[in-house]
Amino acid sequence: MATAAFQNVDQRQECLRHLLEPIGARFDSVCAEASRLHNETHVPLFHLFIKPCENVFHRLPDIMLLFRNYLTINVAVMKVLIEMTTIQVATSGAVDLSRDFYEVCFRAMRCYMETQGQRIEKIYGDDEEQPDDVLIFVELFKKLTIQYVFEQAEHSVVANLGITILSNLMPKMYPLLERFPDIAMAYYKSLNCFIELLVCNNELHQLPAEILNHIFITIKIGLTSFTYPEIQGHSLDLLITFGDSLIQEHRKSFAAFT
Repeated sequence: MATAAFQNVDQRQECLRHLLEPIGARFDSVCAEASRLHNETHVPLFHLFIKPCENVFHRLPDIMLLFRNYLTINVAVMKVLIEMTTIQVATSGAVDLSRDFYEVCFRAMRCYMETQGQRIEKIYGDDEEQPDDVLIFVELFKKLTIQYVFEQAEHSVVANLGITILSNLMPKMYPLLERFPDIAMAYYKSLNCFIELLVCNNELHQLPAEILNHIFITIKIGLTSFTYPEIQGHSLDLLITFGDSLIQEHRKSFAAFT
């Protein structure tokens, strides 16, 4: 697929405005509606938002691919997807994200990893700032898992997304975890949400051995490489979740045997 190119920064900004302003305008409309309705949680505000944006929304991963040489556009698209997952919970308190929505987010995340993967793998020097695009990518993954911790409607979609993303992401994350606390915090929260989802639906056994290996290494990093209590706490939560799950499995096996 060809890559789009701009002659100058103004062209890029104009393109970004043209692509994303309609979505931003719809956000304003939905927020105004939420204020008017106050706490009427039964109103499906997410659907009020997504339907008018449907044509643009489904093209977001294609936009990322087309403008893969422009990190600002990739970041802007991921921010839009984060806001789309946030607005439903913030306004209605119910989870009704569709399978279609997850597929679009999945395509967008894969696109980022394919086109900007070097940003994750790069070894950052002491004088280099945190790569905010990586933080936004991890935040998007967290948003997509946390919504379904207590909702089983589409848990298989989330499980498949998580396993696919983590298979590619986890081997590349170690240097970032040891260097940037904000990225580490979002990452550990994401893992906790995802593992809790699998445990709630008795699907922890579906994790490939390779991912399990990476998770235990990640837990060790969190427990030993940081002075941040929050990160150590999330690492302990992961360890406890795995321990509890193994104990439950052992009890079931013993009960079946006896």
